[in-house]
Amino acid sequence: MKREEFNFINNYLNELALYIFKSNDIEKYYYNFLLLNDKYYDYIKKRYFSESNTYNCNTRDNNLEFSDIISIAREIIESINTDYLKEFDSLLDNGRLNFIYEDKYTTSYVEHVRKGNIWEKNINIGRYYNYTDVELLIHEFMHYVSGTGFGFKNSVVTEFISIYFELYANEYIYKKYKPNLNEISYNQRLLSNFERSKELCSTEVPIFIYSRFGNLDKNSYKLFNKYIFEYTKKNYENECKELLKFIQKDDKICSNHFYQMAMFLAFYVRKTNSMKNVIRLANDYSLPENQRLNIFEELEKYNIHIDADIYNVLFDAIDEYLDIFDEKKKQR
Repeated sequence: MKREEFNFINNYLNELALYIFKSNDIEKYYYNFLLLNDKYYDYIKKRYFSESNTYNCNTRDNNLEFSDIISIAREIIESINTDYLKEFDSLLDNGRLNFIYEDKYTTSYVEHVRKGNIWEKNINIGRYYNYTDVELLIHEFMHYVSGTGFGFKNSVVTEFISIYFELYANEYIYKKYKPNLNEISYNQRLLSNFERSKELCSTEVPIFIYSRFGNLDKNSYKLFNKYIFEYTKKNYENECKELLKFIQKDDKICSNHFYQMAMFLAFYVRKTNSMKNVIRLANDYSLPENQRLNIFEELEKYNIHIDADIYNVLFDAIDEYLDIFDEKKKQR
């Protein structure tokens, strides 16, 4: 690789650390993040992709009607915060909630539409025709009310809010409506992030070296040999090329880091903190991006504590969530 290509990667990783972590303490945050990602990759691979395990993806068997989705979503929103009902009803009354009816699964998102001098927000939901539609609506509605992406770029904190309530919605639906497991995407977040985790693992050594030494060049692989002696120049060059390719197609924001960190926080906070603090955060999180603190300082303002034990607690938190949907354990 050429010097300018290494410089491009160095600049990108520095911007990414400042953007995601709001901190230049790169080693502290990157290193711990990579450790979590490695363990997560092994955890999901063992739980869902071992030879003795299979994964049944969602079907459209139960064919939930539009009125069912709205009714259940409204019920869940009311259980989160009754103050949100006014926003939800306004969304419906003004025709700003749209369902996309296509044969193939599509994405769900909050859309900005300009009408004259006014910007309006719409929610578009790609239908799965089962309880997943409700979960997606809750996820996007929390983006809608928390101001995510409106006037500034998304952040890990605001994505964390939506994933947190997505998990809440899944638990609510399963406990009250008792769907079959193939009618609710309770583990879809974990499985989709597994693919992100796999991509991160394929480029993690250059990121690790950067986090420890603050710079990458053609000889940086020698630094890593202090930790893993069999790591070769060829391994290093291949990972740097993959990282460069990934950065160039990702338009300066590494979505894998972004969503992975948000998901880790959502599971951890679900186990260790009160939902009322997350609601406070969702209601107040409207500061311009350049005035925000780093992730952990921002959460601390709302009494959401991320302790040093996140590495140990996170996977207990994931287990605890998945156990809710484990029929075999309930039959024992």
